[in-house]
Amino acid sequence: QTGSLYLVGVGFDGTYFYCPEFASPTIYKFDKNGSYIGSFTVPGVPDLIDLTYDGTYFYGQGQTPTNVIYQMDFTAQTLVGTIPSPHAAWNIAYDANHDGFWIGQWSTYLSLIDRSGNVLDSMTPPDSMLGMAWDPWTHIEGYTGPFLWISTGTSTGMPNIIKVIDLATKTLIPGIEHNVA
Repeated sequence: QTGSLYLVGVGFDGTYFYCPEFASPTIYKFDKNGSYIGSFTVPGVPDLIDLTYDGTYFYGQGQTPTNVIYQMDFTAQTLVGTIPSPHAAWNIAYDANHDGFWIGQWSTYLSLIDRSGNVLDSMTPPDSMLGMAWDPWTHIEGYTGPFLWISTGTSTGMPNIIKVIDLATKTLIPGIEHNVA
């Protein structure tokens, strides 16, 4: 619907889906049914890859590792502030239990940071991740959660597989994955 082949990440605020265009400052907006509404840019925010939402604001980081996470108001289409990041955050998910952000880049690292950019936790990431979501709601037998859903395989030429990490044990849960290729 947008004509773009480069919608990589997505954020959802309960009403609208927002998709940043890879290597562009453009953000596309869709309703709950997937109908295209329009596009916009946020002045002062470069190209974004992934988005997350904390209930008030959206957050993301540019494709060029800037080590800054941008805090944005999509209703007003304004930059609210920035959060220092210890490294590039090409994947980002808001963790409400810690009021922080899980951030990662491909298979280099996966860290939980607070709003000051301090690393609270880290783990070995799965292969080739691009996109993630924090999930305290799902119940998976034998695991306590919360969970971190990770989109993998995007840079290895393998199928795009969504996998789930149990944050209590910091391990991938075997047998639960979704091939979205």
